[in-house]
Amino acid sequence: MFDIIIKLSDILALNAIAIGDLMGAINKGENISLQNLINDVFIVGVGWKSEAAQIDIDVSAFLINEQGKVTNDEDFIFYNKLESKCGSVQLNLEPTNSNKSTFFIDLSKIPTHIQRLVFVLTAADVNGNPANFNQLNDVVIRLVDDDEERINYELNDIQNESSVIMGEIYRYKEIFKFRAVGQGFNNGLSALATHFGVDVSGESIQENKDDEDGKQTSLKRRRRSRAMMLAEYSQTLLDKMIAFFPKITAAIESSANESNTRMILDRFFIDVLEYDIDDVKAEQNIQGRRADYVLSVDGQDVIVVEVKKAGMALRDKQIFQATSYGAYSGIRWALLTNLLEWQLYRISTHEKVEADLVFSLKFSATISLQDVERMALLSRPFLNHKNIEIERLWRDGNALSVEIIGGILLTDDIVSKVRSIIKRDTDCNVTNEQVRVVVERMLNLN
Repeated sequence: MFDIIIKLSDILALNAIAIGDLMGAINKGENISLQNLINDVFIVGVGWKSEAAQIDIDVSAFLINEQGKVTNDEDFIFYNKLESKCGSVQLNLEPTNSNKSTFFIDLSKIPTHIQRLVFVLTAADVNGNPANFNQLNDVVIRLVDDDEERINYELNDIQNESSVIMGEIYRYKEIFKFRAVGQGFNNGLSALATHFGVDVSGESIQENKDDEDGKQTSLKRRRRSRAMMLAEYSQTLLDKMIAFFPKITAAIESSANESNTRMILDRFFIDVLEYDIDDVKAEQNIQGRRADYVLSVDGQDVIVVEVKKAGMALRDKQIFQATSYGAYSGIRWALLTNLLEWQLYRISTHEKVEADLVFSLKFSATISLQDVERMALLSRPFLNHKNIEIERLWRDGNALSVEIIGGILLTDDIVSKVRSIIKRDTDCNVTNEQVRVVVERMLNLN
């Protein structure tokens, strides 16, 4: 058997898998029913390309009533308020895949008085002055469900406008529909918010204004992405964790039993991770399965926790109890800890109950900031019913797993391309099966 060396340039040159024309591509003014096309929970993504590095795009959404206005300022979702009070709309400002920003939508949670969800893009320069959309390319809004793009609208006739309503989800009788709007405006986000009835007299939106001498001054926007907020919160959390750590070392040195370990964990959840006492539910039972703790957010159970004696070695089999409880109760996340070690798992229940490790960290006096940020994802301020940050962390890790990459490398398209490269570089004729055997051996999949 011979060795195979694949150059990076060859890998990058591998033929892309054709996905065909988008069946859900629609034009300006067209609408499409979401019934039987998309589930209640899905993603609205927006994307664009810009050659001008100085252009800043703000992404926002308005929950509009029958009068064409927001009912209150809570119905305005933007960079300083990332989630609607009802939980039906949540904004993520971090790029994912081909989207610059994404909205997580839950149609079942939209209040009955809300008639439309309006999705808006606003362009500005670094000083907060309105910029034009003619400096952008490939401006698009798309509806994605189960990682599959169902609807796509690309903006193609906006020039000098600085704001644009990309699209809207609206009620039509008993169903929801999506309309491609593509309507441009010449004013900034503050003016558009005022148009929809938002009170912008406060400081939540800061744009250009005149000072007492009539000179125009530019106030820096208070844009704070979830990543920025997580980094800021983690600095505070780090101090709390270091201050709490002596209690953990004392418990280990005194050989605290499991009951005393839970008492310490009670205080950690409440004093460090900022849970209310009612959010930390101990000794939960369902269908004969017991959970040491269930962490709840806004009345909804989100994480099941299995606790072991302080310092006791954690074993793979110990997660079974927590995952079983999660599977029967509909909870997707399970946490295993002995105070020193913390392991978070994602529970899957497709054909059988499985637990995928999301992260594992060790609590110490010299804990890294990266591990603190992971712990922060379990805190009350960053945990919610969708657990977006944890889900993204799991997806990112899963996407780079040996199983996923190995499966891609073993597809017929990739194997055939490798065989062609071998022929080109060595003038040797080999079969797809021979290539597949070598790749499997390299990946230790056989």
